[in-house]
Amino acid sequence: MKLNDLQKTVVISLLLFIITQITAFISYKVLGNGWVLVLSGIWMLLTIPIFLLLKRKQTTILYMLINAVMAGVTIAGYYLYENIAIYNITTVSLCYIAILAVNYFAMHCFKFERNVNVIFTIMSILGILVGISNWVYGDLVVGSSIVFASVMLLCLNISFMCYLNKEREYDHWKILKLSTMLQFGSVFFAVITAISEGKMIEFSGDFWPDGKKESVPK
Repeated sequence: MKLNDLQKTVVISLLLFIITQITAFISYKVLGNGWVLVLSGIWMLLTIPIFLLLKRKQTTILYMLINAVMAGVTIAGYYLYENIAIYNITTVSLCYIAILAVNYFAMHCFKFERNVNVIFTIMSILGILVGISNWVYGDLVVGSSIVFASVMLLCLNISFMCYLNKEREYDHWKILKLSTMLQFGSVFFAVITAISEGKMIEFSGDFWPDGKKESVPK
């Protein structure tokens, strides 16, 4: 794999992540939770068939952008539904940039790209577990933001792994197309799961500890 190809993949992935964060913030401010979840659900039905059909570079770029935007819309939908303040997108973005930079330099500096990729995949999974623990037992906003960022990093590393672990020609567009589809799908799954679990807890009468949710006025 050429260094230039890896750079393109990481830089474009970072730009798409920033688009997701900006979309989440804007959607949180201007959309109602009903519309947000409806839009996310519709795109969830379409994203896999479109992924399988897309061949051209121009349509792939558009597909990636839509996935990034819809991931942001879905994230906003969670905070709107729970009626809590959304996380600080600047802080989350800076942390993601730092981790992604370490990921990139490790893959670039070490010849054992597959081993490095496995290490960062495991780190992403650990980040998700830490986020879930914080989400359930600590600060809902901080925990959920860690989960969303870790999920997106995990999906990127899984996409890398699909090409590093097989004798495939490295194609950053294919990696990014797969990555953005997985990122949107994973974020959607996380949001739906969190909402469903929340409903079950309310139904059983096992409410969150005091101070866990920070309501914001509509």
